[in-house]
This record gives sequence, C-alpha cells and structure tokens, in this order.
Amino acid sequence: MANDYTDVTVVISLPGPDEDETFMEAEVVDADNDSPDNYLPNVKYYLRLYKSPNILSIIDRSNFGSVGSTGETVTPSVPAEDEDDEYITFSGSNSSSLNKAYKSTFVYTAVGRVYDKEGNLFSPTLTPRIGFKEITADKEIYGIFQVTYKTEYSVYYFQASQVGSMLIFFIGDTEE
Repeated sequence: MANDYTDVTVVISLPGPDEDETFMEAEVVDADNDSPDNYLPNVKYYLRLYKSPNILSIIDRSNFGSVGSTGETVTPSVPAEDEDDEYITFSGSNSSSLNKAYKSTFVYTAVGRVYDKEGNLFSPTLTPRIGFKEITADKEIYGIFQVTYKTEYSVYYFQASQVGSMLIFFIGDTEE
C-alpha cells in the first residue's frame, strides 16, 4: 500500500568556505504543528530557522508545494518551561556548544567544581557569540555548567502539494 503522507527533508546552504563565520539551522518542532504523526499534503506546517546575524538574505525553495517566511521572529528562553534543563560540558577544551543559537541573556552555573588543564580549581568566564551555538571559556577547562539563555528564530511554513518526498532548502547569503 502506498503512503498517503509526505516525507520532509530540509537542507541548508551557506556562503563561503569558512563555516565558523556563518550559521543557519532549521528545526521542525512537533509542538508547533499539533504533534503530527505524518505530514499530509495540503496542510500547512511550521519550522524554525535559526541564523547568525551576518546572514542578510535567505532564499527558500522546495521541490513541490510551498515554503516561505511567516514574517514572525520569536525570542524564547532556553530551556522553555516544559523542557529539561540544559547543560554544557568542557572536557579539557575552551569551547562547548549550546543546543540552540544564542541571542541574549546568557546565565551559567557550575555543577560542582571546575578545573583547569593543570588540575587547579578554576572559576572561568564563559562567553557566547550572538547567532551561534559555540561557548568559549577563557582557558581550557574541565567542568559542567547549567545554562539558560534566549535564542531567536524566524518562523517558516511549508505545505506539500502532493504525496512523496518533499525537499525544502534554504540558501543563506551574507550580502543582500
């Protein structure tokens, strides 16, 4: 028996060879779409698009159906009230990653003790970068931190026009 739903694949394309200077990520969240079991044709669904501030223009396309911006930008707290706490780990390095791209209001609390690479107790300064997931410490450390922060994403819709495999792609550019 053939499927009566649509499979969805999202692809991100960024400019230039230096991926450390740009960031874009899409996420389909069940709660934004009334937790569907499948994506049905001719039903509008939503996705979240996170990007670094230097992405100035975005082209959105799909192989069939439609995709586009709703014009809405959301700046929620992480973790949300119904989500588990978020922790980041440093394992002898000076960088770690958040689950979402950072926007503002970064707060961190060490879980237990933190040590530098020489085994000395250390109280690091952690620094996020707007529009990216990476967090840097002022030196290489071992430690776990509970974190809260605000993220930002743009809301996009997609709607398949038929059954099959829908490909949605976003092309980001640092020039308008």
